[in-house]
Order: sequence, then C-alpha cells, then structure tokens
Amino acid sequence: TIGTYGSISVNAYANNLANLVQVPNYYVDITTKVANSKIRVEFKSAMYGTNQQHHYVDLRRRIGSSSTYTSMVETYRPDTSIDTMAGIHAANGSGATVHEGDYFASILDSPNQPAGTVLRYQQYYGAWAAGTIDYGGWDAPSNVNGRNMITMIATEIAG
Repeated sequence: TIGTYGSISVNAYANNLANLVQVPNYYVDITTKVANSKIRVEFKSAMYGTNQQHHYVDLRRRIGSSSTYTSMVETYRPDTSIDTMAGIHAANGSGATVHEGDYFASILDSPNQPAGTVLRYQQYYGAWAAGTIDYGGWDAPSNVNGRNMITMIATEIAG
C-alpha cells in the first residue's frame, strides 16, 4: 500500500514510451524463491491531469540493482497499436477540462531469473501533451482529502 502523492512534469507522449516518467515511490519489490518463476503484478493507481488529454500508465521491471527498466507494454503487447497498461483517452468534444481516475491493471511476467533475484516493478505515467500530472488521488497536492489508496501486489508463481 502506497500513501504518497505529488506531481510530476511530463513531456508530450507523442506515441513514444520513452517519454513516460517514473513515478517516485510507486513500486513493489519481490525476491524470487524459485528459478524461472512467473511474477503476477497487480496495481491500482490514481492520477489527475488537465487539457482534455489522454493519460498513459506503463509498468516496468528492473532486475537487481540495475538502472535499466523494461517496459511491460513493449514486452507483452501483441502489436504496436497498444501503448498503455492502463489509462484514459479523452472523448473529443466532451467539454471536460480535467481527467481524473483510478487505473487498474495486472500482468503475468516471465523474467526467467534464478532464485534469489530481486525484481522491482515501477509505475511510469505520461500524458499526450506536456504538462503536470498529479498522482495519488484527485487534485492530490491541493486536496489531501481526495486522496485514494494506491496498491501494488507482486506474487511469485512457481513454474
């Protein structure tokens, strides 16, 4: 369970997963007990953004203390038209000026690592246009009463 909230600045997404931004403290670590096991990761997040824009959520994996993260979207999507683990696309002409919501997703990952490997799964966010995304609940930095519980669960499944 993650209780933090805040804001991050994002670049314009432009159909490029590299433009997503790591969300501080939104991760879960798990140490494998069995070689070549699968890891099921489930998460719920919340974000708020302006300008009738689309929001994107990716889950990424880091092996050990490496600084390199692997996108779960890129790893498991069936084709390149899928560009998010969870998110919202604003309806054209909806008249809404902000988007806020809970985002849920899960993935069954096959990292193929030996027993004793530490894996970190980290959330990354983005928006179609550059700007600010508040995370952790509705308008979280200025309205702490509107915060939501953020959860991440990682479960090892022996193969």
